Amino acid sequence: MKLAVICFGANDSVQEGGEGGEDLYVPLPLFKTNMEDILSAFRAHNPSVCVILVTPPTVNSQLWPNRSPHRTAAYAQVVRDVGKGAQAESAVHVQVLDLWAEGEGERERGAVNVGDLCDGIHLASSGNDKVRILRFRMEEAQTNILCTLTLYP
Repeated sequence: MKLAVICFGANDSVQEGGEGGEDLYVPLPLFKTNMEDILSAFRAHNPSVCVILVTPPTVNSQLWPNRSPHRTAAYAQVVRDVGKGAQAESAVHVQVLDLWAEGEGERERGAVNVGDLCDGIHLASSGNDKVRILRFRMEEAQTNILCTLTLYP
């Protein structure tokens, strides 16, 4: 395996005890431990794999009242932190693809916003387009690139 893309956080950050979220909620400390354990498993089985950690995008709390952008932002930050920690260790090739949008500046850089979601949680075509564009920008900037990938539109 040359590439692993890990997208966690959108369901994990659902409101604890909220309707429909009983089986989905993962406390933030456990979420962080799980992310670190997943990276360790990749390191153990395939040290040369390139891992892309994808932050959860924002959520539409009007459509999903048991989810909040504020709560999801905390999970997005954990993904960033775990990625930075793994990069600092140089133990596994890790990049972070940051989809989180908070404010106009983030939208301008291409992060996913509520209008890029088809149902308030999942990416619509425009959201998937932004993922592709952000990934290409990462490659062009050579920002924390520890492996080179060929992506097709």
